[in-house]
Amino acid sequence: MLVNYDPGGSSQLPSAMLQWQDELGLHLVHVICDEPNSKLGDDSATTFFALVPFLPRRGERIMLENGRLCEVENAIFKVSRLPAFEGRPPAIMLMPNIRAVLLDDTAAPSGQPPAE
Repeated sequence: MLVNYDPGGSSQLPSAMLQWQDELGLHLVHVICDEPNSKLGDDSATTFFALVPFLPRRGERIMLENGRLCEVENAIFKVSRLPAFEGRPPAIMLMPNIRAVLLDDTAAPSGQPPAE
């Protein structure tokens, strides 16, 4: 499952994303988009994997598919195990986890950022 809305669950990395990463020369990141004022351990986040050309930095914004905006707060690197894939042995990697916070509840019209 690429996107996870289940507070008790977690996103599962589709093995095909590893192939896309190699073919496109992009970086794999895990994005955690949380509600404002949430605390560590709250079950309010939407999580997903994404392929990006660079790591988003603090203060940059991510527009979700539904038009809502998240602002990046930080990146935390987590040790993750990669399963064997297409004849490659299992591996250990540092997976960047990008933590972002939803800005407001107003969806942007037709995929455009809200007016400032």
